[in-house]
Amino acid sequence: MAVDLGPRGIRVNMVAPGYIHTDRWDKLDESLCTRRRNNCPLRQEASAEDIAQAVAFLASDASANICGERLVVDGGCSAQHMPEDADC
Repeated sequence: MAVDLGPRGIRVNMVAPGYIHTDRWDKLDESLCTRRRNNCPLRQEASAEDIAQAVAFLASDASANICGERLVVDGGCSAQHMPEDADC
């Protein structure tokens, strides 16, 4: 889409979130939450605000020359080798 729409001045980007703290997260067993957090270098799940800020950045003039990109917002989780018991 970025290749097709870029010449028309339309930037196409995406946000790829990792674990996000939601109401469902609060219902998980604490040991599972801890394991998930420990799988990420920042040791925390994202908030809805974290994802919204990434989207806002991509929609802003600050990203005017960014097109065809995936912005991963996962606390560094995807930047490492995951343990076999990871559930992401």
